[in-house]
Amino acid sequence: MQRDLFTNFFIDSFKHAWKLFFDPLYRETQILFLRYGRVSRFTRIEIRTSQGTFMVGDARSFLFSFREIFLDEIYKFKCESAEPLILDGGANIGLSIIYFRKIFPNSSILAFEPDPEIFRLLKKNLESNNILGVDLRNEAIWTEDKELSFCSDGADGGRVEASSPLKVSGVDIKRVIGDKRFAFLKLDIEGAESAVIPHLKSKLEQFHKIFLEYHSRIGMKQNVGEVLSVLNDAGFRLRIETLDANGKNYDLQMNIFADQESESRTKS
Repeated sequence: MQRDLFTNFFIDSFKHAWKLFFDPLYRETQILFLRYGRVSRFTRIEIRTSQGTFMVGDARSFLFSFREIFLDEIYKFKCESAEPLILDGGANIGLSIIYFRKIFPNSSILAFEPDPEIFRLLKKNLESNNILGVDLRNEAIWTEDKELSFCSDGADGGRVEASSPLKVSGVDIKRVIGDKRFAFLKLDIEGAESAVIPHLKSKLEQFHKIFLEYHSRIGMKQNVGEVLSVLNDAGFRLRIETLDANGKNYDLQMNIFADQESESRTKS
């Protein structure tokens, strides 16, 4: 047992050293964590990186998002078209949009971010990084067109919450989608996916690939089984990664990667 622990430690240390030396983006990510990891929470600060310059509202959430999006490439997908249509639900300050334009420079992107202050940062970041032609909506993806109560945390955890005084515009995502076909759907909407995915049941065939971050709120009914069933019934092959729940708002978080099983389906 001790030998196994020592061996694993040695292997992990070697991999870390190798990446520091040979992988510039891994090295940059480590440096960013060292430089900004102790910045006080919810402090607005400009961070310059090889992927762009970002005005952020919270360094900690930015660092973890930067690592997931640019280093781990959790939103990476293949597409036969050089001009895929992408729906970004929960665009936050724009890292996902900049990544999508990095892998598909000619992509068309429809992006939603309901938090008014975060939306201002989103627009600023796209402008400062010369990302043009993105259809930005300061609205929340929802099951109907209605005003919603929204809790803003100043970072990446803003969510629909009935007791919050802040009001935002919710939009019926089925109406927005219409008959359009999308290469990729990214949903990181802090719990609203529990209502949105079942609502999209009749429209899911219009998406070729889906990334969904599932959140289970403490004290509320879990419907992960229903969400997975809806995706499975729509013909998606699923891969799931369980994340560490932050313990404050959620008791379960998962990344769900969904890919249409039939390659003959219409691609964007």
